[in-house]
Amino acid sequence: MTEKKKTGHHDSADLPKRAEEALKKSSQLLRDTGEMAKVGGWELDLSTKEVSWTEEVGRIHGVEPGYRPKLEEALNFYAPESRPAVEEALKKAAETGEPYDLESLFIPSGSKDKIWVRSLGRAVTSGGKIVKLAGTFQNIDKYKRLEEALRVSLEKYRVLFESFPLGITMSDKSGKIIEANIQSERLLGITREAHAQRRIDSKEWQIIRKDGTPMRDDEYASTRAFRENRLIENVEMGIVKDKGEITWISVTAAPIPLDDYGVAIAYSDISERTRTEKALRKYEARLRALSLELSHAEERERRRLALFLHDEIGQSLALLRMKLGEYAGGLEIKSGKHDIDQICDVLEKAIDQTHALTFELSPPVLHQLGLEAAIEWAGEKISQDQGIDFIFNDDGRMKPLDVDLKAFLFRCIRELMMNIVKHAKARGMTVSLTMKQNRVCAVVEDNGIGFDTSLLERQAELVGFGLFSIRERLAAVDGTFELRSEAGRGTRVALSIPVKIEMPSSGVS
Repeated sequence: MTEKKKTGHHDSADLPKRAEEALKKSSQLLRDTGEMAKVGGWELDLSTKEVSWTEEVGRIHGVEPGYRPKLEEALNFYAPESRPAVEEALKKAAETGEPYDLESLFIPSGSKDKIWVRSLGRAVTSGGKIVKLAGTFQNIDKYKRLEEALRVSLEKYRVLFESFPLGITMSDKSGKIIEANIQSERLLGITREAHAQRRIDSKEWQIIRKDGTPMRDDEYASTRAFRENRLIENVEMGIVKDKGEITWISVTAAPIPLDDYGVAIAYSDISERTRTEKALRKYEARLRALSLELSHAEERERRRLALFLHDEIGQSLALLRMKLGEYAGGLEIKSGKHDIDQICDVLEKAIDQTHALTFELSPPVLHQLGLEAAIEWAGEKISQDQGIDFIFNDDGRMKPLDVDLKAFLFRCIRELMMNIVKHAKARGMTVSLTMKQNRVCAVVEDNGIGFDTSLLERQAELVGFGLFSIRERLAAVDGTFELRSEAGRGTRVALSIPVKIEMPSSGVS
């Protein structure tokens, strides 16, 4: 017997069986894939007009497995508004072989609701002739609904973006504006056609601070927002237009964590507010200047009255007292002498009151001996009258203030000392006078009860009004005012005014 030689090949009888198994596996894979992807296949026999499809297509149609409709039945599943387009696409594909890809409204069997489907079709030829149409069929309703929701959302965003009263721009990471609404174009002076090529930090725009000086790139809200990765709010700046016109804006910028975007920027027009603030500052400066001039005029009038009281009224009363004294010395009648003595006493009291009023109006010591002597005199008088310890410290340096400023500073210091008497309940007070960097500096301190410094901002409060007035008057002469107070720890007020060359003047004799 001869032995058959093993070749390693399978018996040819097994081939049909293996092919059938492979086909089953392939068909199952196709069904599983179609079910997962929600995509089915279909085929139209052009000679019989019969349609065959996969199970997934049947599920989308809502029919039982094995259902095989005619073309007309299949077309009836499409919504009336979509059917003409489908028919036209099928006709062209059958006649010319032109493929199609359609998204259509579709009504499954047993349903009244329309869904979106996508159908792709192409011609199948045999012997150079189109005999069939084949393609895919997919339920895309979920995606179309999401797409529509996204479209509506984008439309709402676009309406809001364009109609928002603030200017809004979106910039990329390099700072180039890639989106801008109408308001921002108006504020920044750009056109819709050009905005994508323009930058907020472009040299074509001159950007300035509120004081009129150029703003540096690293000061922009957009630059800081991107660099610091945080919201930057209310950065005020001016954009100088071609004709020198300035648009003042307040800028708020926020970083955007998206690939194509870097910063979102909102602009609000504050030009009117800025103009109003500027005008208000001018009026305030004029008011302070007027207040200072009134203060100087008041001081000059005080000095005039003091001189008049001293030189005219005081000397006349003194002369009258002297004459009456001489007359009384020559009288022998005691009753007449007694009457004249009483008159002399009244005159003596009137003379003292006149001197006191003279010092109250304009102390001669201020103009004759200087600021230091006047402060020391005022402090010692308050100490004697009120029983409060007084210490005066002076650095011994010359204080070259003109007559008006010298009187002004003295009255400020005296008013602070009187405030201590009225409100502080202090046992002692100290006044220090120094010369620092061409400024005369005065510090008035007490060891009293202290007070809430917020009262200084409420002009209606009695305690704060005098301090508020001093602060405002100092501002008018480029002076400074610093207040520190703590309950139970006393109060400290520091003043300073720039020096001016003292002008010669006549003092009270």
